[in-house]
Amino acid sequence: MRWIVASLTLALTLAFTPAAPAAAAGEVVVTMPGGVLYDPCGDYPFTITVAPPPGHADWWVNLVLTGPDGNEADTAYVDAGDAGSTFFLCEDPNLPGTYTITGSGTACNADYDCVPITATPSSATFRLPMTITRIKARPRDPDKGQPVRFIVTSRDERPAGYFGTPYASVKLQSKRSGAWRTVPGTKTYTNDRGRAVIRARYLGGRVKVRAVTASNSERTGSTSRTITFR
Repeated sequence: MRWIVASLTLALTLAFTPAAPAAAAGEVVVTMPGGVLYDPCGDYPFTITVAPPPGHADWWVNLVLTGPDGNEADTAYVDAGDAGSTFFLCEDPNLPGTYTITGSGTACNADYDCVPITATPSSATFRLPMTITRIKARPRDPDKGQPVRFIVTSRDERPAGYFGTPYASVKLQSKRSGAWRTVPGTKTYTNDRGRAVIRARYLGGRVKVRAVTASNSERTGSTSRTITFR
Protein backbone atom coordinates (compact mmCIF):
# COMPACT_ATOMS: atom_id res chain seq x y z
CA MET A 1 0.00 0.00 0.00
CA ARG A 2 2.82 2.40 0.84
CA TRP A 3 4.36 1.70 -2.57
CA ILE A 4 1.06 2.44 -4.32
CA VAL A 5 0.59 5.72 -2.40
CA ALA A 6 4.16 6.80 -3.08
CA SER A 7 3.74 6.09 -6.79
CA LEU A 8 0.49 8.04 -6.88
CA THR A 9 2.11 10.98 -5.07
CA LEU A 10 5.01 10.98 -7.56
CA ALA A 11 2.63 10.86 -10.51
CA LEU A 12 0.61 13.79 -9.15
CA THR A 13 3.80 15.77 -8.50
CA LEU A 14 4.98 15.23 -12.07
CA ALA A 15 1.58 16.06 -13.48
CA PHE A 16 1.36 19.41 -11.70
CA THR A 17 5.00 20.54 -11.95
CA PRO A 18 4.98 23.78 -14.02
CA ALA A 19 6.67 23.35 -17.39
CA ALA A 20 9.39 25.75 -18.56
CA PRO A 21 7.99 28.49 -20.82
CA ALA A 22 8.04 27.38 -24.44
CA ALA A 23 9.60 29.61 -27.06
CA ALA A 24 7.46 30.46 -30.06
CA ALA A 25 8.38 31.74 -33.48
CA GLY A 26 7.91 35.48 -33.63
CA GLU A 27 9.58 36.35 -30.34
CA VAL A 28 12.37 38.07 -32.26
CA VAL A 29 11.57 40.67 -34.92
CA VAL A 30 14.35 42.25 -37.00
CA THR A 31 13.65 45.34 -39.10
CA MET A 32 16.07 46.52 -41.77
CA PRO A 33 15.08 49.37 -44.10
CA GLY A 34 17.23 48.41 -47.09
CA GLY A 35 18.28 51.24 -49.37
CA VAL A 36 20.97 52.11 -51.89
CA LEU A 37 24.35 50.42 -52.20
CA TYR A 38 26.32 53.65 -52.52
CA ASP A 39 29.71 52.25 -51.51
CA PRO A 40 31.50 48.95 -52.17
CA CYS A 41 31.83 48.54 -48.40
CA GLY A 42 29.42 49.90 -45.83
CA ASP A 43 27.45 49.34 -42.63
CA TYR A 44 23.68 48.95 -42.93
CA PRO A 45 21.69 49.31 -39.69
CA PHE A 46 18.86 47.19 -38.38
CA THR A 47 16.72 47.23 -35.25
CA ILE A 48 15.69 44.23 -33.18
CA THR A 49 12.69 43.71 -30.91
CA VAL A 50 12.62 40.72 -28.58
CA ALA A 51 9.66 39.53 -26.51
CA PRO A 52 11.12 36.56 -24.61
CA PRO A 53 9.06 34.23 -22.41
CA PRO A 54 8.10 35.77 -19.04
CA GLY A 55 11.04 35.97 -16.66
CA HIS A 56 13.61 35.21 -19.36
CA ALA A 57 15.03 38.71 -19.71
CA ASP A 58 18.60 37.70 -20.51
CA TRP A 59 18.84 36.81 -24.20
CA TRP A 60 21.19 36.70 -27.16
CA VAL A 61 20.62 36.05 -30.85
CA ASN A 62 22.85 35.18 -33.79
CA LEU A 63 21.55 36.65 -37.06
CA VAL A 64 22.45 35.71 -40.62
CA LEU A 65 22.04 37.99 -43.64
CA THR A 66 21.66 36.01 -46.87
CA GLY A 67 22.21 37.75 -50.19
CA PRO A 68 20.11 37.60 -53.37
CA ASP A 69 22.40 34.84 -54.67
CA GLY A 70 21.63 32.62 -51.68
CA ASN A 71 25.06 33.02 -50.11
CA GLU A 72 25.77 34.33 -46.63
CA ALA A 73 26.55 38.05 -46.83
CA ASP A 74 27.21 38.76 -43.14
CA THR A 75 26.34 37.75 -39.57
CA ALA A 76 25.60 39.72 -36.42
CA TYR A 77 25.45 38.92 -32.70
CA VAL A 78 23.06 40.91 -30.52
CA ASP A 79 22.07 40.55 -26.88
CA ALA A 80 19.74 42.09 -24.31
CA GLY A 81 21.83 45.25 -24.14
CA ASP A 82 21.28 46.03 -27.82
CA ALA A 83 18.38 47.71 -29.58
CA GLY A 84 20.01 47.09 -32.93
CA SER A 85 23.28 46.81 -34.78
CA THR A 86 24.56 46.76 -38.36
CA PHE A 87 25.36 44.32 -41.11
CA PHE A 88 28.57 45.00 -43.02
CA LEU A 89 28.40 44.51 -46.78
CA CYS A 90 31.69 44.42 -48.63
CA GLU A 91 31.39 42.13 -51.62
CA ASP A 92 32.87 42.54 -55.10
CA PRO A 93 30.37 43.58 -56.21
CA ASN A 94 27.54 44.06 -53.73
CA LEU A 95 24.44 42.54 -55.27
CA PRO A 96 21.21 44.50 -55.64
CA GLY A 97 18.03 42.65 -54.75
CA THR A 98 16.35 41.15 -51.70
CA TYR A 99 18.40 40.11 -48.67
CA THR A 100 16.90 37.73 -46.09
CA ILE A 101 17.50 37.89 -42.34
CA THR A 102 17.16 34.75 -40.20
CA GLY A 103 18.45 33.84 -36.78
CA SER A 104 18.07 32.03 -33.50
CA GLY A 105 19.27 32.36 -29.96
CA THR A 106 18.61 31.72 -26.31
CA ALA A 107 16.68 33.42 -23.51
CA CYS A 108 17.46 32.67 -19.85
CA ASN A 109 15.91 33.49 -16.48
CA ALA A 110 17.70 34.42 -13.26
CA ASP A 111 18.22 30.73 -12.43
CA TYR A 112 19.87 30.17 -15.82
CA ASP A 113 17.00 28.08 -17.08
CA CYS A 114 17.15 28.75 -20.80
CA VAL A 115 14.86 28.26 -23.77
CA PRO A 116 15.49 28.72 -27.50
CA ILE A 117 14.12 31.76 -29.32
CA THR A 118 13.78 32.22 -33.08
CA ALA A 119 13.77 35.28 -35.30
CA THR A 120 10.87 35.64 -37.67
CA PRO A 121 12.43 35.68 -41.17
CA SER A 122 12.46 39.18 -42.61
CA SER A 123 13.89 40.85 -45.68
CA ALA A 124 15.34 44.10 -46.99
CA THR A 125 15.74 45.26 -50.57
CA PHE A 126 18.80 47.10 -51.85
CA ARG A 127 19.39 48.69 -55.23
CA LEU A 128 22.33 50.20 -57.08
CA PRO A 129 22.67 53.98 -57.42
CA MET A 130 20.95 55.42 -60.48
CA THR A 131 22.54 57.61 -63.14
CA ILE A 132 21.34 60.56 -65.19
CA THR A 133 22.62 61.16 -68.72
CA ARG A 134 22.35 64.50 -70.52
CA ILE A 135 23.22 65.49 -74.07
CA LYS A 136 23.77 68.71 -76.02
CA ALA A 137 24.56 69.07 -79.73
CA ARG A 138 26.35 71.85 -81.63
CA PRO A 139 25.20 72.82 -84.19
CA ARG A 140 21.57 71.83 -83.77
CA ASP A 141 20.72 72.25 -87.45
CA PRO A 142 23.74 70.88 -89.33
CA ASP A 143 24.10 70.55 -93.08
CA LYS A 144 24.51 67.13 -94.62
CA GLY A 145 28.06 65.91 -94.08
CA GLN A 146 28.79 68.48 -91.36
CA PRO A 147 30.46 67.30 -88.11
CA VAL A 148 28.37 67.64 -84.96
CA ARG A 149 29.86 68.10 -81.51
CA PHE A 150 27.95 66.25 -78.78
CA ILE A 151 28.54 67.11 -75.13
CA VAL A 152 27.54 64.20 -72.89
CA THR A 153 27.39 64.37 -69.10
CA SER A 154 26.82 61.47 -66.74
CA ARG A 155 25.84 61.94 -63.10
CA ASP A 156 25.36 59.28 -60.45
CA GLU A 157 23.21 59.16 -57.33
CA ARG A 158 24.89 59.78 -53.98
CA PRO A 159 23.56 60.44 -50.46
CA ALA A 160 23.72 64.23 -51.01
CA GLY A 161 22.37 64.25 -54.58
CA TYR A 162 23.65 63.61 -58.11
CA PHE A 163 27.25 64.35 -59.06
CA GLY A 164 29.43 63.91 -62.14
CA THR A 165 30.49 60.31 -62.70
CA PRO A 166 34.19 60.04 -63.48
CA TYR A 167 35.28 57.61 -66.19
CA ALA A 168 31.78 56.39 -66.99
CA SER A 169 31.40 54.47 -70.25
CA VAL A 170 29.21 56.48 -72.65
CA LYS A 171 28.25 56.31 -76.32
CA LEU A 172 25.86 57.70 -78.91
CA GLN A 173 22.95 55.80 -80.39
CA SER A 174 20.91 56.71 -83.46
CA LYS A 175 17.43 55.53 -84.33
CA ARG A 176 16.68 54.52 -87.87
CA SER A 177 13.92 52.23 -89.07
CA GLY A 178 12.56 51.96 -85.54
CA ALA A 179 15.69 50.54 -83.86
CA TRP A 180 18.39 52.12 -81.70
CA ARG A 181 21.93 51.32 -82.82
CA THR A 182 25.32 52.43 -81.55
CA VAL A 183 26.92 55.08 -83.72
CA PRO A 184 30.28 53.62 -84.81
CA GLY A 185 33.32 55.20 -83.21
CA THR A 186 31.42 57.02 -80.45
CA LYS A 187 32.16 54.83 -77.45
CA THR A 188 34.29 56.71 -74.93
CA TYR A 189 34.67 57.59 -71.24
CA THR A 190 33.81 60.71 -69.28
CA ASN A 191 36.53 62.78 -67.66
CA ASP A 192 36.94 63.17 -63.90
CA ARG A 193 33.98 65.57 -63.84
CA GLY A 194 31.62 63.23 -65.68
CA ARG A 195 31.82 64.99 -69.07
CA ALA A 196 32.69 63.69 -72.53
CA VAL A 197 32.81 65.32 -75.97
CA ILE A 198 31.89 63.08 -78.90
CA ARG A 199 32.07 64.10 -82.56
CA ALA A 200 30.00 62.49 -85.28
CA ARG A 201 29.12 63.43 -88.86
CA TYR A 202 25.52 64.15 -89.86
CA LEU A 203 24.68 62.06 -92.92
CA GLY A 204 21.44 63.81 -93.74
CA GLY A 205 17.78 62.89 -93.45
CA ARG A 206 15.66 62.59 -90.33
CA VAL A 207 17.55 60.86 -87.54
CA LYS A 208 17.18 60.67 -83.76
CA VAL A 209 20.23 60.63 -81.50
CA ARG A 210 20.64 59.95 -77.79
CA ALA A 211 23.49 59.33 -75.35
CA VAL A 212 23.77 56.23 -73.17
CA THR A 213 25.65 55.67 -69.92
CA ALA A 214 26.50 52.00 -69.54
CA SER A 215 25.59 50.15 -66.36
CA ASN A 216 28.19 48.33 -64.29
CA SER A 217 28.47 46.51 -60.98
CA GLU A 218 28.35 49.79 -59.03
CA ARG A 219 25.49 51.71 -60.67
CA THR A 220 22.67 51.46 -63.18
CA GLY A 221 22.81 52.77 -66.72
CA SER A 222 20.65 55.51 -68.22
CA THR A 223 19.75 57.21 -71.49
CA SER A 224 19.48 60.89 -72.30
CA ARG A 225 16.67 62.77 -73.97
CA THR A 226 16.41 62.35 -77.73
CA ILE A 227 17.67 64.97 -80.19
CA THR A 228 16.09 64.91 -83.65
CA PHE A 229 17.97 66.10 -86.73
CA ARG A 230 16.15 66.77 -90.00
